[in-house]
Amino acid sequence: MSEENTKSLNADSTAPLPFEEFVRQQLALLFKQQAESREEMVERFVQLSRQIQEGSLRTSAVEAGNARIEKKLNNLDFKLDMFIEEQIQMKREFHRFQESMAVNP
Repeated sequence: MSEENTKSLNADSTAPLPFEEFVRQQLALLFKQQAESREEMVERFVQLSRQIQEGSLRTSAVEAGNARIEKKLNNLDFKLDMFIEEQIQMKREFHRFQESMAVNP
């Protein structure tokens, strides 16, 4: 009977829908919500991928900067070692000079 009510021109809008139509509407609503959720998940995934890519680029830049700084520090360490050796050698020569001046007044 309810099918007849929905097919007639004078259908009562408050009359209950047939079960099949109710199920169709619920499934359509469920599919729509699922599609919206899927779109939102894809959008979030794309945003996350961009953030990861930007983070990776930043990390690479920082690592390159760190490598340059480490190389400069190693060079400075080597130069400092050479400077200290020269200073020690100069100090020894100065002491020898002082000793030779004390012996030959």
